[in-house]
Amino acid sequence: MKNRRDFPAALIFAFAAGLLVYMLSGVTAGASALLLCTITAAASNKFGRLWGFAPAVCAVAAAVVFRREFMAECALCADEFAYRTAVRAQTLYAPVSGAADSAWLVLLAFCGAACAVYAAFGARVFCLTAALFAAAAELFTDVPAWALCTLIGLTVGAFCFGENGGKALLLTALTALLTAPASLLAFPETPPKGEVTASGGLPLYLAEEYERADLTKSEYARASAIFLALEEQGFDPHMQSGLLIEASGEELPLDDVTAPEGYQPANICAADSGRTQVCRQFGENVFLLISKLKSGRYLDCEGLYREYVYSAYGKLTADEQREMEEKFGIDGTLPLDRKLAAVKSGINAKVTDESERSPLTVKLARSCGLAAREVRGVYFGAMPASGRADLSEGEQRSWVEVYIDGAGWAVFESKPEYAGASPLLPEGASPDGESTFSDSAEQYIYAAAPPRTAAEIRTPDKAKKPSPTWAALPAGAVVLLIFAGRARAFVRWRKRSSKDFGKAVTASHFQGRELLSAALCISEKLPPEEAASQLDGLLRTRFERSERAFERMRFSDLAADEESAKCAAEFHKEAQTAAKKCGLRKRFALWLKGLV
Repeated sequence: MKNRRDFPAALIFAFAAGLLVYMLSGVTAGASALLLCTITAAASNKFGRLWGFAPAVCAVAAAVVFRREFMAECALCADEFAYRTAVRAQTLYAPVSGAADSAWLVLLAFCGAACAVYAAFGARVFCLTAALFAAAAELFTDVPAWALCTLIGLTVGAFCFGENGGKALLLTALTALLTAPASLLAFPETPPKGEVTASGGLPLYLAEEYERADLTKSEYARASAIFLALEEQGFDPHMQSGLLIEASGEELPLDDVTAPEGYQPANICAADSGRTQVCRQFGENVFLLISKLKSGRYLDCEGLYREYVYSAYGKLTADEQREMEEKFGIDGTLPLDRKLAAVKSGINAKVTDESERSPLTVKLARSCGLAAREVRGVYFGAMPASGRADLSEGEQRSWVEVYIDGAGWAVFESKPEYAGASPLLPEGASPDGESTFSDSAEQYIYAAAPPRTAAEIRTPDKAKKPSPTWAALPAGAVVLLIFAGRARAFVRWRKRSSKDFGKAVTASHFQGRELLSAALCISEKLPPEEAASQLDGLLRTRFERSERAFERMRFSDLAADEESAKCAAEFHKEAQTAAKKCGLRKRFALWLKGLV
């Protein structure tokens, strides 16, 4: 090995690079990147850190030999990354297509960038870069919290204890290990603060968190296609509340509602930047209003949205379905209002722990064919007459929303003291059929309901253009490599230009020796006499003068002066002149490495 003391640094680099790849991919292609980075670290240790790019050639050869398997894994990695990013950011997702022929470039570009940072700055800076990148990626991907904490701990350990030597390696690894349990910390929830304003006397639901949709990867892709098609048609699921208000024929003023960031007023019918408006509770039963809704294209769009709703919020596992049927046994063929009344009476009869009311209501509704979801937030039974209240005065609770065909999501309160705030059930509705309203309600619902079959998504045929993303990745790696080299060249120049003559002499002398080693293959470990014997002319003269100035400063009590700094600077300048006489490839390599 060229320098055994560099071995811990190589291990730190390999572990940090492999952990970062695992965090961003999580599939078997990540193992390939980990192996590549480990080989790179070992090669860096054996041939010198600046030769650490050699394994990239081996990676290309391996990609050619195992082309089909390697590309398939990398394509899967790219698709998984796109899927997890979409889920985490709650954005649309489309399966990655056409990446099988180029996705492996992502892996090679990453490894090349990792090697560039490591070769230019060492393991410390690479760990810092990896930790910052992983922390940013955590916002958009399902990055494991323990892995992120470990990478940050590794960065702290490398900076505090160094990257060379067995003791430093042990302390760095221990620091990384001790930070991993930090991912298990759960901070207590603080009570809501801030002020909310709305019409006095208005029951107000401020939704802080909606239950996340339970979708498989294929269902998520379908849901993304549905929302894209709805956006193209100008359909907004929130418009259903607005249409209900319009159908009711009442003049209902829309009062501005303000709340701290993170809270969203329920029953939204209009919104713009920074302002959200809330509508009053409906003056008549929601079932009576459904028949007054517009038909035509709106119902077609609503039918498409309904497909997403029932796939996300209308299903239970086989065990949950069996449990609900055995415990409650609600007939799924009942008219809608009787079905809701049966859910309400069943919950009130069986629930003893109020914390279980909302989750159990959701399960029971889904078991008899209703789409339902749990909502958590702040509830005001009636806003004060002044129309202004502190959020801390509201009630922190959860409630349930059910999806009504043609009307959208509506609050469904099963607890008696909250029932008056929800206009969902007609008065007198009961599961035993005593209500005289059921038949007319069911007739209204099915007259206005959208088609029961899934609507077809029709998009115009567009010529597919090759995405420039994959082509930009290798270019990005080259730009990063150039930036790393120029940054290193700037750091070297700052050291040579130091106002401290001692530091300037040391930097200029050793940087000149490093140039001779890289350009003329004269080892830095050779004694000065042997190194000088391999030089001639002006370069030899200035090398000897710089060596004498450095030795005089090192072995005597005399401090370095301006003359000594000048001798060392002239030697470095002459070494650069000698490096420029090398071939074009070597000069370009020296420029990339930041030596010239």
